[in-house]
Amino acid sequence: VLGMGDGFLYTVAPAITPSLSGAATKVYDASVAAPAGSLVLSGAGAIDGDTVILSAAGATYDTRNVSAGKAVTANGISVTASNGAATVYGYQLSSSTASANIGEITPATLTYTANAAGRERGDPNPAFSGVVTGFVGGETLATATTGTLAFNSPANQATLEGQYAINGGGLIANAGNYVFVQAPANASALTVTAPVNFSWVATTGGAWESGTNWNNGFAPVDGAVVTIPDLPGSATITYSSGTTNVKTMNSFAVLTIS
Repeated sequence: VLGMGDGFLYTVAPAITPSLSGAATKVYDASVAAPAGSLVLSGAGAIDGDTVILSAAGATYDTRNVSAGKAVTANGISVTASNGAATVYGYQLSSSTASANIGEITPATLTYTANAAGRERGDPNPAFSGVVTGFVGGETLATATTGTLAFNSPANQATLEGQYAINGGGLIANAGNYVFVQAPANASALTVTAPVNFSWVATTGGAWESGTNWNNGFAPVDGAVVTIPDLPGSATITYSSGTTNVKTMNSFAVLTIS
């Protein structure tokens, strides 16, 4: 070792072999950049009790996709050395990179958000719609997923008045890079209200109480607006018992309700 000012210079440069440990974990962001905060660089090959410190310009994953046990590479490694208070010069690196399978990328989250909808009890569900949000790195529905986006509800024509879910689905994330969740508001996005408009759909007379004679699949309820079209001949609609308070009765035929 030759003296050089306030440090030392090796005439035959010792070679340091870098190694990488620690962990690099992040949520998917569509890039290969790896967080370096928990990475540890160490080097073998120091001599004479020298202390060597390695640092890297950055770190990358082998791919951008979600998985565990991913290869992580520290790039642009440099070395500094000291012995006590003196700086030691002349150390070289056997490689400016170091790799280890210490990486993990976890899925980002996409959210199905349904547009609110409403209908009367007895009506079929309308066409539902909504959006998917949460894409990262400039990705879109077309570039990051496969399948067909659809929104559906467990409510059917027989479902009573109330609020019901409209849930999104139909998509698969490429490479598992996203997981899907429902927006909280989806749980009550569909409002089913009391039926108002009832139309007689039978081609002749019949029993008022028979749901098959009405457009909603059941007889009019209190407050209904009832429409009866022009029926052939002398039609009779039979009301067997009870009371129904209809708001309006529109009849286009001469008929008898008994």
